Amino acid sequence: MLYFACDVTDALPLADKELSIAVIGHFVPSLDYIDMDENGYLCKAEGWDGLCAVFELPLDPASADAEAAAALLNNGTFHSREELESLLAQDAAEQAAWEAEHPVDPEKEAEMQQIYAEMKKISDRRETLLSETDWDNDPAAAEAANAELKELNDKYAKLWQCLDELRAETGIYEDLPF
Repeated sequence: MLYFACDVTDALPLADKELSIAVIGHFVPSLDYIDMDENGYLCKAEGWDGLCAVFELPLDPASADAEAAAALLNNGTFHSREELESLLAQDAAEQAAWEAEHPVDPEKEAEMQQIYAEMKKISDRRETLLSETDWDNDPAAAEAANAELKELNDKYAKLWQCLDELRAETGIYEDLPF
């Protein structure tokens, strides 16, 4: 039986099962990002260009606890594919209804796009500093890079705060586009 779970803090009771974990770079859960290969293992879905890494969990089967596993499987955290598809469809319908009742202000959406663009510039600059600074052999350059990184991080934090405020105001919680 294949189950899907979100936000599980302890999978040890199921250690005698084949467990996989999928790390997906998207805010909204969906079955569009993962698939099953010909051997029955989870894998990245064809056509999904975003982050999706699947790992087998190497748990010691001796850690399994049948009673705790039964409780986990019955507490509403784990879902069959059909149940999960139904829950996701219900969430999508609720989101669509909310969006219909709360139209997005084009100016607010443009403001969010501007914040995204600034955040992308900061991320790119941080990446350049981290990769191009001669940290070991040029102490002056390392010190200057650290000072600039601190400044960039402060700017990024302020932009993130603005973005959070806009998200709360508009209800737009999309992933960062970079």
